[in-house]
Amino acid sequence: MLTLLVDESVDVRVSAIHGVVRTLSNFWPILPVTFIKQGMRTLLRDLAFDASTPKTRAAVIQALRVLVSDCPNSHMFLKRALPHVGDCLHDISERVRASFVELLTTVKAVRMIQYWQVCPLDSLLARLAVEQHTSVSKGIAQLLLNSFWPMNDGEQDENRIKRCVYLIKKNRAASRKFYELTVKHLSLPECIKFMLAILVKVRQFVKAEISGVANDSLVNKGDKENGRNEIDQKMRKKSTRKSSRRGCPLKEVTDDRSKNRSNKSSTQSSLHENSTPETGGREEVSRLDFLRNNLDEASLCHRVTATTWSTFSRT
Repeated sequence: MLTLLVDESVDVRVSAIHGVVRTLSNFWPILPVTFIKQGMRTLLRDLAFDASTPKTRAAVIQALRVLVSDCPNSHMFLKRALPHVGDCLHDISERVRASFVELLTTVKAVRMIQYWQVCPLDSLLARLAVEQHTSVSKGIAQLLLNSFWPMNDGEQDENRIKRCVYLIKKNRAASRKFYELTVKHLSLPECIKFMLAILVKVRQFVKAEISGVANDSLVNKGDKENGRNEIDQKMRKKSTRKSSRRGCPLKEVTDDRSKNRSNKSSTQSSLHENSTPETGGREEVSRLDFLRNNLDEASLCHRVTATTWSTFSRT
């Protein structure tokens, strides 16, 4: 029987495929392991990708579907074997693609095997986005219906919106095709309720965005005002420092000038008091020398104070 699987005739190979699978589904527990492995290896590696005719490839997919539905003992083996034929979803033949979608629908009813392990979700969405034949696209939409449109859930609207957003982010074109095809399976009240829930979420999102922009503008205004206040404080500090630096030499100059005036007055008073008619010309000469010396010292102090004032005013 296994030799007929590699026969040159297409019809013989197709008949052998159905015969081998029927034998496996009926006598799986009592068949030798070598027979099972050899037969499944020929089906999955050779005939599932037979480039000579799509008839053979479609027969293999249909035979695997029969094995999944009629032989629970094979599920453990098929859980590891079916991912090898996942690329049949993108076969050039519509017949093969439709048979593979039917296989995934049958696998979905089996608890031990998950259909997204046989064919990933990204691959399903990619095929749904570009599929032109309604039989295949409807089958994929029906396969994904319970995943993206939960029925028995306490928070149906919330979960449906979340899964809708997830589907749009995954593949926008596939999401449009999905909701276009699933509308026929839904009632009018459910569709209206879903649209209203979407509008409510959009409104909440817009309000949140507007409030966020307003808060950002208020924060920016507050930052600008704080910056201006800091600049004003810095300018005030600088002005106070400059005024304090300029005030010190002025005080010193005024003190020096007052001291010089007091010295002059004291020297004049002392000269006036010490002058007597008895001293005569000698006292007048010494008085003139004393005045010259004191005037020189006063002019020197005045020059020093003037230079210090000019240096401080420049700084």
